Amino acid sequence: MVPKASQLHDDDKISIALWAARLESGEGGVLLCYKAKDAPCPPDAYNLEDAFYFAWQSPAQIEDAAKYGHKIFFVDSTHCTTQYENTNLTTILGCDEHGHGEL
Repeated sequence: MVPKASQLHDDDKISIALWAARLESGEGGVLLCYKAKDAPCPPDAYNLEDAFYFAWQSPAQIEDAAKYGHKIFFVDSTHCTTQYENTNLTTILGCDEHGHGEL
């Protein structure tokens, strides 16, 4: 199987850690938050110890949020979108000046 361009390693855990490192260095957007499932929770965080989360914004998303974020945002969350049990995918959508959706 040929890996996708966004897959940095065959092991998903390593691939996500590599993406987090890229984003922390300023490449490809901004890392908003990241916690590996087996990483300890920060002392001031309200999380389950075995929680996994990864949130980031692409440069285009940052620009659109600054441009349209004062108007309206929609949030949708779903589950059963990957092979991983109990994993949700959340999408945030904002509207432009014409009322069209911008991811």
